[in-house]
Amino acid sequence: MKPGRYLKIMAPLLCLTLTACAQRSEVRQIRQEVTSLNHQMDQLSDQSVALSRQNALNAASEQGAYLLPNANGPAKLYSQLGTLVITLDPAQNIDGRMQTVMHIHTQSGRALPAFTAAIVWGQLTGTVGHPVETETRHKTVHFPATSTTVDQSIELPGLIDDDNTFIRVHNIQPVDQ
Repeated sequence: MKPGRYLKIMAPLLCLTLTACAQRSEVRQIRQEVTSLNHQMDQLSDQSVALSRQNALNAASEQGAYLLPNANGPAKLYSQLGTLVITLDPAQNIDGRMQTVMHIHTQSGRALPAFTAAIVWGQLTGTVGHPVETETRHKTVHFPATSTTVDQSIELPGLIDDDNTFIRVHNIQPVDQ
């Protein structure tokens, strides 16, 4: 076979092969993007369910504010210090202990005096969303005075994960200085 004829036959085959490879690469990239979007949609769906549960708990609550770590949304607490807005960072397992950071500020933007708050945490039952009282734990947390937002690390012993965890903040009391 002459070299020129060999190139005429091989060049289209080579182009076809390269085109097919490029298309597979694009398909692979699209599949990765779809997988990433599905993961994000699952996370948003889980967050939406948790936020709905948190809102339902707070609507039925006569004392304090409920927060669900997976809700990634604020809760309002009406207290002696005014209306407080409370959020949580996602809970993390650090050395076998669940911890989160609680952020509290006044809705009006006023400074916060030093105060204490009762914190209750436990697990939620099934789809009903009511705390299982036999599995709750309690502690009082001291928060320092601040001109803006107070950020307080909270350890939650007894919790394995935050999938069905609730945290209730109540009994806000100013600390005499």
